[in-house]
Amino acid sequence: MIPIVSIVGKSDSGKTTLMEKLIAELNLRGYKVASVKHDTHDFEIDKEGKDSWRHKKAGATTTIISSPHKVAVVSNTDRDLRLSELRDRFVLEEDIVLSEGYYRDKQPKIEVSQKEEPYKLLCSNDKSLIAVASKYPMELAVPWFNLDDIKSIVDFIECRFLKKNLTMKEDACYTKQAITGIILSGGKNIRMGKNKAFLEVGGQRIIDRTAGLCQEIFSQVILVTNEPLQYAYLDLEIVTDLIPMSGSLIGIYTGLFYSSNTHCFVAACDMPFLNKKVVEYMISIKENYDVVIPHLKDGYHPLHALYSKRCLKSIEELINEDNLKIIDFFNKVKVREITSNEMSSINPAMNSFLNINTPEDLETLKDQVKQS
Repeated sequence: MIPIVSIVGKSDSGKTTLMEKLIAELNLRGYKVASVKHDTHDFEIDKEGKDSWRHKKAGATTTIISSPHKVAVVSNTDRDLRLSELRDRFVLEEDIVLSEGYYRDKQPKIEVSQKEEPYKLLCSNDKSLIAVASKYPMELAVPWFNLDDIKSIVDFIECRFLKKNLTMKEDACYTKQAITGIILSGGKNIRMGKNKAFLEVGGQRIIDRTAGLCQEIFSQVILVTNEPLQYAYLDLEIVTDLIPMSGSLIGIYTGLFYSSNTHCFVAACDMPFLNKKVVEYMISIKENYDVVIPHLKDGYHPLHALYSKRCLKSIEELINEDNLKIIDFFNKVKVREITSNEMSSINPAMNSFLNINTPEDLETLKDQVKQS
């Protein structure tokens, strides 16, 4: 059955513009698209005085206009037809139907919004809402996309509705969280003697794996570094420390400052086994908390933690006191600690938090990878 996706939203929200861009991108990927525009009022598509117009005025219930290049059908109806009825009656060879409007229909919907607040959405309580595309990030129960990120929206549509036509695995279909991934790469690498981000584990550089995972999960990815040219090849938003002081707290503060989202996941650049399931679990329990952090038997893991932008003020106060110890602002915010027992059920190897500090650490990890 040909899938249907409705692009809905309030007046002047940008539905038509998004429709145009989605159709163009789907065409570039080789898909045939049928489009349906809902008009709540009556319309006159034919030109007065033309032969076909005269046929209709004379009483024809259906008028067909045909040429070597296109066919148009104007047919009377006694009610507002559902999208599925329109598809079954008129769409024969296309891969997908995109409709503009029809927010009351039960077909899957992507809502377009120019507003920041989720409660202003037209379909916020509609079970058929599958995603939101807007100018401003929103934390919702459905995936959020930047209104200008057409490729990601089409990726989502392609994975969800057209994946039978793809040579991709089921788990390649993903949705991005309205959360910022912040990668910190500002350490001095004294014990290692070289930049840990570019070390290879399992045939892949750590920074490349971390960046790829973050791009898969998050709607925005920021790399904080004071050596931006080294990372210019990565398709990331690269920023440098806002305050000329060394320390991971400065990197966290900088990443939070530049984030477009309320919540941010912070990771160091030297974690070769960053685990997607662990990150997604931490995101799932973030509600009502400013910090979600593993507190394991070896202590806190502040460079594998979730932070809210609400932490900015408390972090700034700490910096002004010349105190760069990350956990020292926790008493001023709401913190959700994740225990060892809780984490081991998700990541039995407990290696998502593992980082590399010395050449000996690197060789040990390489041996473990070979054995596994």
